Amino acid sequence: MGYLRCEACGAKALSAASTCPKCSAEFEVFDARGTRVTLKRCSGCGIMHRQDRACRWCDAKTTNVSSAIRSASGIAAFALIAVGSWAVREPAADAL
Repeated sequence: MGYLRCEACGAKALSAASTCPKCSAEFEVFDARGTRVTLKRCSGCGIMHRQDRACRWCDAKTTNVSSAIRSASGIAAFALIAVGSWAVREPAADAL
């Protein structure tokens, strides 16, 4: 089990905790619907943090896989449209 750091006082707490044991501040581990968000261990400092945010303690950046997939699919769609338009173009008049 990993550790979280309190945003208010900096104390360490187990990742299963919902409040800080030192200052009783609530951890932001629940989303708007009340379900627990996915946590991941920071590769820089080892502290658990929300998967959708960068680590506040060591500024390790998160990799957003969905944006990489969107970029790749956008490039593939552009290539497909370009190849398709090239394949259906009308032959030049002098080629006949």
